[in-house]
Amino acid sequence: HTSTHTVSQTQPHLEAGVAREFRPQLQTMSETPITGKVLVLYHSGTGHTAQMAKHVAEGVERYDGALMELRVRTVEEATAEDIFWCDGIACGTPTHLGGYSFEMKRFWDQNSDKIWSKTDGKIACAFSSSGGYGGGTETACLSMLIVLMNFGFLTFGVTDYVATKFTAHYGAITARAPRDEQEKDSCRRLGHRLCEWIAVYVLGRKDLHPLLTTKANEHQAEEAKQKKRAARKENFEKSRKEQQQEDSS
Repeated sequence: HTSTHTVSQTQPHLEAGVAREFRPQLQTMSETPITGKVLVLYHSGTGHTAQMAKHVAEGVERYDGALMELRVRTVEEATAEDIFWCDGIACGTPTHLGGYSFEMKRFWDQNSDKIWSKTDGKIACAFSSSGGYGGGTETACLSMLIVLMNFGFLTFGVTDYVATKFTAHYGAITARAPRDEQEKDSCRRLGHRLCEWIAVYVLGRKDLHPLLTTKANEHQAEEAKQKKRAARKENFEKSRKEQQQEDSS
């Protein structure tokens, strides 16, 4: 069930037996997939991270740039097959002492022998909830990303802002449950950005690069403003002429 973008050539550092295991798969990698596959994987002790996972999934569901399939799994439900299935993954964990949770670590530890060297090139991001701001959510995200990097995932942060002074540079973060709209939007933006990178790097849709779509959206917004200005001016001129006609009559 490995996704079609797992590797592009036999990795030279692998043992001969493992390298041969990949060759039959490589011969069939001729077609670019048309549907991306997103996995939202999380552990939640209090339900706060589960609420974040819900909003990350909403960001995936609302993405309309390319077709995306979605799976949402807890670490208790997920298996190695879910990791093989996905093109991109969003990992959510409560912040435990500034890092990710034991339950999340156990999932990767227990499946490491099954998935090691078979997930290279998949795309990944992180999100985390702590007891309060300053409680280590960003370091928890970073510790989660380091684990994913060890498995060959290509990790990313989000540079744009969802509200004034509110972003997700290292991943989406909240203090307890995401209650404010900006906290929910941060989770949604993370899921949306994951879809964008899958579209660009897995589906080959370079036209859907976020920088290009942002410029296109800005251009459309400017065009809409200009049309509104023109309509207001036209209405003003129309009203002025009507008033002049009334005054002259």
